[in-house]
Amino acid sequence: MHTAARKSVRYDDIGRIDAPQICALPGVLDNISKEGCKVHYPFAVVVDLDSDYEIKVMPSRIAGEMHKASFTLLCHPRWAKEDKGVTEIGFRILRSPDSVHLSEYIESLSDAAEDQTVENQIVGSVCQVV
Repeated sequence: MHTAARKSVRYDDIGRIDAPQICALPGVLDNISKEGCKVHYPFAVVVDLDSDYEIKVMPSRIAGEMHKASFTLLCHPRWAKEDKGVTEIGFRILRSPDSVHLSEYIESLSDAAEDQTVENQIVGSVCQVV
């Protein structure tokens, strides 16, 4: 089975997603990139792989004042799997009205990830050999 390489970095994140066309109850955001996201529901849901869905993403962390508390994306499911009552869904993000907010959010995740690198955490350290 051939899988295409990802075009952009996928960031692990957590948040709530509302997709009323899939389920009246919210799902959970697992990770996100400019091109796609993975969500899960802690119960079984049915997803039509031929349909597009509007999902409202409410990230748990909002970096800075410029980001909206939520944004709406038009998505197309690439795959769905159920295991032990949990449903995972991988979405491709289509052109959406809130694409600019998604880009800002991804940029804030990228900045946060850079701040967590070892090089940026080691500041002014000195090593002495005796």
